[in-house]
Parts: sequence; C-alpha cells; structure tokens
Amino acid sequence: MWPAFINWWSMPAGGQTAMNYWEAKPDLIAFVKEFENQAGREIKPFKLHVDIVYTGLKEPIEVNNQFIIMPIKAEYLLKKNWWVKRFKEHY
Repeated sequence: MWPAFINWWSMPAGGQTAMNYWEAKPDLIAFVKEFENQAGREIKPFKLHVDIVYTGLKEPIEVNNQFIIMPIKAEYLLKKNWWVKRFKEHY
C-alpha cells in the first residue's frame, strides 16, 4: 500500500495539497482575538497544538487543554463559534 499512498500523496490534488489547504484555512488567531474581545481579557500564555487527521475521525479528540486531534471537517475547523466555546471552557 505504501507506493499507492505515496502516489496519491504527491498528486496535484492529492493528500499533501489537501493538508496544506486545511492547515492554512482556519484562522485560529482571529478566533482567539474574538474570544479575547468577548471575554475582555487576553489568553496568556496561549499554546494550542492541532493535529489534523485526513480520515478516520468523526469529531475532534481533545487530548488535553493544549492538544486537539481534528478531523478534516469544516464544521469544526472553520466555525468560529465552536472555537470560542472551546476557549471559554478551557481558558
């Protein structure tokens, strides 16, 4: 399977291109600033690692306050309200 995966990964519309798109798409800094404006305070220190998984997950797995494993789904990655709610719960 490895050669087939490498071929798919390297295609013009393959896995690497898709991952680059989704990794750049959510504007988490804007979501953090929105939360800070609503809360009237800064999140300090703020450090969040997000691993994006291309297949297999139906919803995010929050490993801890600073680490999330995310599926490639716009309903989580692009929804400001989902992120702001998460920040309210954890920060």
